[in-house]
Amino acid sequence: MGKITVIKSLALPILIQSLTVLPNPPDDKIKEIQNIFFSFLWSGKPDKIKRKVMIGLFENGGLKMPDIRSFCYSLKMTWINKLLDPLSISPWKTLLIDQYNRLGADKIWLMTPDGIQEISSNFNNFWKDILLNWNILNTVTNDTAEGIMKQSILLNKSLKINNKTIFYQRWVESGVFFIGDLLDKNSNFFTLKEFCEKYNLNINFLEYHSLLHMIPKDWKNLITTSEKFTHISNDKFEFITNNKKSCQFFYRKFLSMYTERPTKQEDKMCEELGTHIENWDFIYSLPFCCTKNNKFSMFQFKILHRTLATNALLQKYGLKETNLCSFCNETKETIIHLFLECNLVRNLWLEIAALFQVENNLTLILNVENIVLGSESWDISLNLFTILVKYYIYTCRFNTSLLTLTGVIAMIKNSYQIEKISTSFYRSHIRAREKFDCKWELIKNIVHM
Repeated sequence: MGKITVIKSLALPILIQSLTVLPNPPDDKIKEIQNIFFSFLWSGKPDKIKRKVMIGLFENGGLKMPDIRSFCYSLKMTWINKLLDPLSISPWKTLLIDQYNRLGADKIWLMTPDGIQEISSNFNNFWKDILLNWNILNTVTNDTAEGIMKQSILLNKSLKINNKTIFYQRWVESGVFFIGDLLDKNSNFFTLKEFCEKYNLNINFLEYHSLLHMIPKDWKNLITTSEKFTHISNDKFEFITNNKKSCQFFYRKFLSMYTERPTKQEDKMCEELGTHIENWDFIYSLPFCCTKNNKFSMFQFKILHRTLATNALLQKYGLKETNLCSFCNETKETIIHLFLECNLVRNLWLEIAALFQVENNLTLILNVENIVLGSESWDISLNLFTILVKYYIYTCRFNTSLLTLTGVIAMIKNSYQIEKISTSFYRSHIRAREKFDCKWELIKNIVHM
């Protein structure tokens, strides 16, 4: 977490200016920058977790490691905000506006992907990149009436005359751009006369009916039996027109295309636990909701990704001669054995459960899923407590010291004091203080802080 913060706060700002005002770097350069970042993250050693996982959000099993490709593309998207802003009169617009208006103005962003691909060659390399970046997120729906009505007529590969797409400049200037523009209020196609009067166009019978003929029959059947859809837009265009800042919105859109969940680790964990787990989003988010201490968050993160250094894992990598448990020295030391199944560890949990029963009249359910992963049925205080106890167990394993209830209480007291001191605005902000007290309330009752 600390290294990711360094990358975000010190490395990325160096790149922002260049990535914002210059065309996209070549793919090999993007890959080279990403390699530098990940090399720093893992101290020059091989990656322990897939990069597509690491760039993901907390709830998807990631650590929000910056993805340079998504970052570059999303920075470019901010120029669309400036272009669509009527109050912006920057001189650079004069270099673009004539060509932009000739090709459809703001409706360009609602064209089909093949249409945008084709018109992108009419712009300089910088704006070509922006159009192609937009195209990465562009989707077309052909199975609903609304999706068909939103499709552009111009430069649409699904609508060809003599095996060629069409582009009628007069139609663009008159406001004819989408299939929905060919329909009257009853979702019937305009007659030639109605069409010419509606858009003040002077076209012949052949030009208009050739267009109607190229629309697939199943599309016609679907849209003429549905209510006309008058507001033609998409979620990306709506967001840009309603928000001045869009970089984060587009970063998440691009990121969703390049990230993935650690499904293999999830399947292996379910197999070891002997159960099926559906609430992985909650489980991945839990350590970051429970505590602001990165030491504890990262500890639980390593458990979930099965990268925590147990004897079984260390022997596999040739770093330890034995895979037996550090406490009982009888059984293979896996994550599940270390934190629950070992007799010495289980005795500690039983002492803790008895303490909970006496102090809070609360029965602590000691099953492997609750202890190793956390529980959605537990409040945040209890989930935090199990993370702290596991951290204590792992510390004792590392230091080859005895497990005692007194040691657990001492470690938790120390953690409480550290977080209390480091919590921002703890004394001055009532809401922050209430949130902090609520999180530690159950634990405070147990250890009598």
